[in-house]
Amino acid sequence: MVIGFLLALSVLFHLLSVLVAIYLIRITNGRRGWVLMSMGMIVVSIRRIMMVLNRFIQSPFLSSPYLTPVAALFLSLFIFLGLLMIIPILRSIKSSELRYRSIFDTSGVSLWEEDLCELYKGFENVKNKGITDFRTYLNIHPEFVDKAIKSIMILDVNQATLDLFKYNNKKILISSLGSTFSEKSREVFIEYLISIYNGENVFESETEYLDAEGNKFNAVLKIISPKDKNQGKHSIVSITDITARYRTEKKLLTVLDEKNTLLKELYHRTKNNMQVIIAMLNLRSYSIDSEIVSTAFNDMIRRIESMSLVHEKLYKSENLSVIKLDDYIDELISLLISTDSMWDPKIQIILDLDSILVDIDRAIPCGLIINELLSNIYKHAFKGMDSGEIKISLHNLEADKVEIIVADDGVGLPSVFDIKKCETLGLQTVIALGEDQLHGSVDITSLPGEKGSKWRLVFTNTHGESRI
Repeated sequence: MVIGFLLALSVLFHLLSVLVAIYLIRITNGRRGWVLMSMGMIVVSIRRIMMVLNRFIQSPFLSSPYLTPVAALFLSLFIFLGLLMIIPILRSIKSSELRYRSIFDTSGVSLWEEDLCELYKGFENVKNKGITDFRTYLNIHPEFVDKAIKSIMILDVNQATLDLFKYNNKKILISSLGSTFSEKSREVFIEYLISIYNGENVFESETEYLDAEGNKFNAVLKIISPKDKNQGKHSIVSITDITARYRTEKKLLTVLDEKNTLLKELYHRTKNNMQVIIAMLNLRSYSIDSEIVSTAFNDMIRRIESMSLVHEKLYKSENLSVIKLDDYIDELISLLISTDSMWDPKIQIILDLDSILVDIDRAIPCGLIINELLSNIYKHAFKGMDSGEIKISLHNLEADKVEIIVADDGVGLPSVFDIKKCETLGLQTVIALGEDQLHGSVDITSLPGEKGSKWRLVFTNTHGESRI
C-alpha cells in the first residue's frame, strides 16, 4: 500500500512537471532553447509515468525495452540543442546586466533601486477597507507614512548617492533612509504615496533632503515604477542635486524684485515730476491774459496729464511691462472731463472697449491721440448744437491688430478737408503719433460734408515682448 501511494505521488509530481514545462514554454515567449529543454523535461516525465503505469497495466508497448533509451536519447538531444541555443541568450543577459551595472554605478545622478512589495501590500490592506480618498486617510492615520518609509526595501544605491548624501557605506545609508528626510521631503513623500495609490507610475517633484552632516540640499526627485504589476514592484529613483540652481534662481528673483521696485519708483517719480510740471503750467496760465496762449497751456497740460496717467497705472500694476488699454482710456476720459471746466455736460461720451494689454510705448501715443481728437471734437464738432455724442471704440482685430475709433455726431468736416494737408498742431500730432510712433494708419472714414466725423487708428500690438 505504501509503495502504491509513493508511486501515485510520483505520477502526480511528473504530471506537475509537465505542466511546469508547458508554462515555461509560454512565459519564455517561445524561445527555442527553453522550448527544447522543456520538451526534454516533458519526455522524461511522460516516460516515468509510463514506467509506473506498466506496474499496473501489463502492455507490450509500456514494457518495451526501447522506450527508455529512446526517451534518454530525446532528453539528451533536447537538452544539448537547448543549451546551445540558450548560450547566446545568457551572454546577452550577462551583457545587459553589465551595461546596466555600469550605467547605474558610474552615473553622475543619484540612483536608487527599491523594492515596493511591502508598500503595495499596505496599499492593498487600505483598499480592502474601501478607502478611495487616500489623502484624507493619511491625515487621519499619519502613522501610515512612517510605516511606508520602513516598508520600502532599498536594494542598491550608486556611488553618486553616497557622494550626494555624504555617506561612506551603502548599508548605513540604506538603513538611515528616514534620517535623510526633512519636513519638506516628508510632504513630497506623502504626495508620492498618493500618486502611486491612485495608479500613477511616474512621480516627479522638487524636494529637500538632509545629508549625513545634517545639511539641507535641494533636489529633483523622480520615481519610475512598472506600469504592469506583472513586471514586478521594483522602482528606480533618481535624485538630482539642484542646490546651486536653486540658489541662483533665488538670487535672480531677488534681483528681479529689486528691479521691479526700482522701476515702480521710477514710474512713481516720473508721474510726480509730471504733476509738478502741470502745477507750474497751471500757475503760469493764471497770469496770462491772452486766450490763445491760455488755450495752448491747457492743451499742453492735458497732454502731460495723459502721459502721467500711464505712469500712475504702471506704478499701481502688478505687471510693470503692460497696462490694460481699456482701463487707461476709461480713466483718461474721466480725468479730461473732470479737469476741464469748459466741458459741456450735454456732450455724452459712450465707450465700447475690449480688454487689451499694451506696453508703455503704445499706451502713451494712444492716450495722446485720444486727447487730441477729443479736444478737436469739443472745439469744432458741436458749434451751434445743444447736445452731442462722442463714441470711443477699442477692438481687437486679426493678426494682433488693434483698432481705436473716435466718432461724433457733430456738424461734420469741411468739404475741402484733407487730413494730409491739415496744418493744425493737434491733428498733425495725431498723424505723427499714429503713423511714425505706432507704425499704424490714421484715417477718416466719414466723407467730408456728412454729419459727424469718424477717426480710425489701426496699429500692431506686440505687448508679448517683455520690457523687464
